[in-house]
Amino acid sequence: MVKTCITVSAVLIEGNMVVLEHNQFLKRYMLIGDHQNEGETPEMALKRIVKEKIGHEIEIINYSIGDEKIDNRGLDINPITVLVENITYPDGQHHHLDMIFLARIIKSADASIGKNENIRWSPINSLVSEGVEPKVIEVIERGSSFLFDKRGY
Repeated sequence: MVKTCITVSAVLIEGNMVVLEHNQFLKRYMLIGDHQNEGETPEMALKRIVKEKIGHEIEIINYSIGDEKIDNRGLDINPITVLVENITYPDGQHHHLDMIFLARIIKSADASIGKNENIRWSPINSLVSEGVEPKVIEVIERGSSFLFDKRGY
């Protein structure tokens, strides 16, 4: 039987750099993310995951409206996209429905991204040589274009 998992990931971009995480099981670099827990909204899960992995708070950017404030209709923040990933783990096949959000690190006195050696800033123009999957590169480029168009960087 195939297990379906809801996952969330962040496109964390600053200038021409993006945060990537080396997944030890899949043996490749990917966006920082993980599984959403029961009872969490996607936004809650992403903030928890990033805080656990790099020690920083993040602000999630609503891809559909940019920096405009969300009104009182109770709408959630929209992801850039949802990737469907079929992954084989030791316990069998998993379908990951990965909601990918655009986010930024809330600045603190410590600009590092934590002590996790599997997570680093990478230049956006070197993603192909680092073996990042084309569909992930496309999402990163979409996020970068959105930020450049909205904020001029």
